[in-house]
Order: sequence, then C-alpha cells, then structure tokens
Amino acid sequence: MKITILVYGSLGDVQPYVALGAGLKRAGYDVEIAADPYYASLVAGFGLTLAPVPGSPIEIFESEAAQTVADSEAGVFKRISAYGAFNREMKEHIAKNLAGSWTACRDADVLIFSFNAFGGYHIAEKLGVPAFAVAIAPFTRTRTMPSINFAPRPNLGAAYNILTHSLTERLFFMPPTSKQINLWRKDSLDLKPLPAKGYMRQLSLTSEIPILYSFSPELVPPPSDWPEWAHITGYWFPETDAEWHPPQDLADFLAAGPPPVYIGFGSMSSKANGKAPKERLQMIFDALAQAGERGIVSAGVDADAVTFPSTVFRAASLPHEWLFQHVSMTVHHGGCGTTAQSVRAGVPLVLVPFMWDQPFWARRVESAGLAPAPIPHKRLNSQTLAQAIRRVLDDPAMRDRARQFGAKVREENGVATAVALIQERLRAKGIAP
Repeated sequence: MKITILVYGSLGDVQPYVALGAGLKRAGYDVEIAADPYYASLVAGFGLTLAPVPGSPIEIFESEAAQTVADSEAGVFKRISAYGAFNREMKEHIAKNLAGSWTACRDADVLIFSFNAFGGYHIAEKLGVPAFAVAIAPFTRTRTMPSINFAPRPNLGAAYNILTHSLTERLFFMPPTSKQINLWRKDSLDLKPLPAKGYMRQLSLTSEIPILYSFSPELVPPPSDWPEWAHITGYWFPETDAEWHPPQDLADFLAAGPPPVYIGFGSMSSKANGKAPKERLQMIFDALAQAGERGIVSAGVDADAVTFPSTVFRAASLPHEWLFQHVSMTVHHGGCGTTAQSVRAGVPLVLVPFMWDQPFWARRVESAGLAPAPIPHKRLNSQTLAQAIRRVLDDPAMRDRARQFGAKVREENGVATAVALIQERLRAKGIAP
C-alpha cells in the first residue's frame, strides 16, 4: 500500500512532512513524497522516494505582488488587492503544478496533502481514497483567535475572528485561481466545479478528511470550538543524526566564552531591513557590540567579502537541533521550523517577522512569555536589535520560562502521535500496512 504525501512550499514547509513520511515508513508503509525536485536530496536522506512535482514557490515569490500579499506590515486591503495580480502571475506556475501533482498522486492508496498544495483536496476527491490534510500553522476557523493572516491585528472578539477566517478561506480560492482550478477539475479530473467559497470551509464541516497540525499544543492549545477531527499532534521533528559533530572552529568558538546569541533570517535574509548584505551584517555586528554579546550569525555566499569580528562566528548550514542547545537565545524571522527548534531547545527568542505565518508565531511566543514583542522588519536596526537582545538576557524569568517550556515540548512526539492517528483511521477503514 502506497501513502503519497503531496507538499508545496519552502524548506520549512517541506521538512515536517518528510519527517512524517519517515515515521510512516518506520511503521511499515510504502511512502512517496510528491514535491519539487529541489528537495530530492532531503527526501532521499530519509530513505524515501520522491515523485517530482514541478512548480517551486521560489519561482514566483519574488514578484512585487507576491511580496505585498505576504508582507505582514502591509494593510489588509492592500494585500487583498494585490492577491488578484499575484494569482494572475501564478497562472502558468499553477498549471504545471496541478498537472504534476495529478501525475504524482494518481496511484496513491492513501493521500496526505498540505494545505498549501494546490491540487491536494481535489485529487483526494477524485481518487476517493483515505485522505488527510496537514499544515504547519492553524487554518481551522475558530472564535477564539483570528486567522494567521490577520495575526498582527488586535483580537476584536468572536465575530471579528470568524470574519478573518472566512476571508482567509476565500483567499485560498480567489479568482482567477478558482477559475483555473475549476477548469482543471473538469478537464483533468472529471469533477464538478466548486462554488466561489471553495473547499476550506468544507474541511471544518466533514470528518471525511481529518486535519493534522504539526505544532505543539503547548504553544497553540486546541480551541474548544474545533471539530474533533482537527488534531494538534506536536511538532514533526526529523530524527537527529547521532553521528554529527560540530566543525572544530565552531567547537573552539563555543568553548572560548559564554553562550553566544544566534542570529539568522533564513530565506528572509535578503529582505532584512532592506539593506545590502554588507550593510545588513554590519548592522548585526553593531547590535551585538552594543549589547555586549558574542554571536553566531547565519550567512550565505553573499557574505564572502565581509570580514567578521572575532566575537562573531559565521555559520553555514548547521543543524539547529544541535546548535540551539549551545546558544543563549535566538534571533530570527519566526518561520515555523526555526521557531520550533528554538522552543524545543528551551531558549528565549527575539523574532523579526516578515510574511505569511511568521507574525502569528511571533505573537504566540510573546504570549507564552518566551519573547518580547516582535520587531517589525521595517524597524530593524542595530539599536532596536541590541535593545531586544538585552531585554531578553536581562530577564531571568523569561529564560526560566523558556527552559520549562522546552522541557514540555521535548516530551512530545508529534510524529508518533500523527502516525498513530493515521493508523487508527486506516484500520477503521479496514486498511493495514
């Protein structure tokens, strides 16, 4: 029996689903990851098979419309207005992604699809096989909190919260994308078109497709008005490599002084306060100097011409699950994966959110007492960063809360919980590995 996991997104979006696939493989299932070929080495590293699906989000996320839609500091109406232009730009991209998704998934016995995957829900409907929807951030509507797309805005009560979820559900199926998908449903899948409201709301109304969320219930407790088939399982962390050891220069740096501050903005680095790489790094160096702290700074090839001070270590690609155990705190963009590793390590955070779900996670860690208020990315400079670092390191209560929070998260096993839920569902339908 083949389980196909259809995913779409950045590395932080894809990694949890590959970890889930590895867990399902250990449970005896034949697992295939349907994803962009860019992730072939990641998938192979977990002993899984890749079914290539063309259409990487990297292709389209650099456009002006995409940046406006994603910008957490842009006005709501400005973002909604840009969504139409964004969807028009995505027409060709979506077409090849839908075609590739159907080719990759058409022989699946069980389908697991991410909310981001354009074709997931529709392919599940066509195949009629057991299916599961998965996500790294909450999308199920609730009266208790606004949609993640409106997370930075004030919580104005139950009616406002439901309105934000309704808007988000419609954004997932907004013209012209909805027209394109409905044509694909008719021509390729022989399915009836969906109404203008799309399918997102349907997932909250029927138990036919259980929803599995890969984040900690400590950080986002399950809302009381969620349906019973929406499950928060805990983070889906990949198994750590017990054989990995730090390079000698990093080991020497760590041993030479107190735990440093980690700073890294991942794929958002090119957008950090709108500066060129050299200026951006100098801003970070100045902030660390003002705060009186050593640092480990994640920097790519655009930093090759920059001289790092002796108090700052330049990090390449390092496993966060190891690194964050050796730092005093982390400063980053608030991506789900980096936030998860910070929380699990039991260190406090300073977040500088840019887009998508990043503002949501920034508010969640602030509400949990693990971080100060996030720094708006347009206000990021050496002074605001230094002040935030000092605020965290001068707050023993925050550091203690982070340690206690991390201990609770480390007790969770999100992959095992998700696998058990999937197995329970399949057994109820008479399906076994």
